[in-house]
This record gives sequence, structure tokens and C-alpha cells, in this order.
Amino acid sequence: TLWRSLADAIFAINLIVLSLWSEGKNYCHFFSFFTQFSLLAAQMWYFITGLNLLIGLTNPFSASSKFLPVYHLLAWGIPLISAIELVSYDATAYRESMGTCWIKATDNVASINVHAWTLFFGPTILILTFNIAVIIYALFVLRRGLPE
Repeated sequence: TLWRSLADAIFAINLIVLSLWSEGKNYCHFFSFFTQFSLLAAQMWYFITGLNLLIGLTNPFSASSKFLPVYHLLAWGIPLISAIELVSYDATAYRESMGTCWIKATDNVASINVHAWTLFFGPTILILTFNIAVIIYALFVLRRGLPE
């Protein structure tokens, strides 16, 4: 969708500026905020696509445009809150392996990075699980036929 592409563009601009600007590592909080915001916003738009499909399958004659303000509130608001939390917890660092500023890695590989799981990976797994369930439901509904 257009909005997911916008979130991806924010992430790409963030990476380009950070890689070209030698002082960028000194502003890691700033870049971490936009990395977290754009990555989670892209995932949220993926969730919105699945949610819109589910609503369309359960009520094919509803106008999806009436949900647009709620979709925008979810898809931009949740990532904004997540990015603010990330920066406020001082959980950011420059990640050499990724070439960007984002969630600080843990020192011990065996320990769980709570910030990474609560702010990004956990929501991403929930979104993927939801969308897979919606696709399976869509296959059953379309095989059976839409309600009249």
C-alpha cells in the first residue's frame, strides 16, 4: 500500500542519512527513533491490510473508507508510542552489524533483549500470526462463497 511504502521510505532515508553523515552515530537517539517508528509502522500497515481483508470478508458491503481514521491512528500512533518508549528507556545504540542505530543489543547472546522483544519482535510475530490466520480464513470463505 501507499502508506506502507511511506514507512519504508522513512526507513530508507534514515539509513542513507546515517551512512552518509559521519556525525550520525553521535545522534543515535534521533536515528533510533525513526528506525523504530518506520519499521513498526510498516508492520502496522501490514496488519491493517489483513484487518481490512477480514472486515471485507465478514461484511462485504461495508465501506472501508469509514475505518480510515482508525487505521491511521493505529498504524502511525502505535509506532510513535513505541519509538518514544525506546528513546526514553535509553535502549538505543549504533549496531555495526546493521549499520544503523536501533535497539541496543544485549552483551550476552543467551539473555533475552526485553526491549527488542516488547517493542518490535513481539508485535511483529503477533501481526504475522494474525495475517496468516486471516489468509487461511479468507481461503475458506472464498472456497465456500461470500454471503449474499
